[in-house]
Amino acid sequence: MESSWLCLRGDGTGWTGWANAARGASVSQVTWGCPQEGALELRYTWTASGTGVPGAPPTLVDIDEEGPDDLLVRARFIVSVDTPPLDDAPVTMLAAGTPAARSGRGRAPIQGFAHGPKIRSGQ
Repeated sequence: MESSWLCLRGDGTGWTGWANAARGASVSQVTWGCPQEGALELRYTWTASGTGVPGAPPTLVDIDEEGPDDLLVRARFIVSVDTPPLDDAPVTMLAAGTPAARSGRGRAPIQGFAHGPKIRSGQ
């Protein structure tokens, strides 16, 4: 079993993390932007991974690897209101599609997109 988190702040920064039942965990700092309507760009800047302990969010207790990261992920998205399973209250949700492109650490550069995030605060 795995779970993940994504936090996108209005100033164009954020973080993402994941953890699994085998106590693997990772956390990354990101910058983000919307270079065009309905497109989300996440640029990873730093990542740490290792062994974690359960919690909300999980905590890394042993770091196996950490340092700068240069992963760039682009995906299409929509924002909508939906009611999650096992709940009666509707929430605003961001539904991202399968990443359209990736670049960094041995991956080919993304064609047709400027380098560096174009931040639009408040999106």
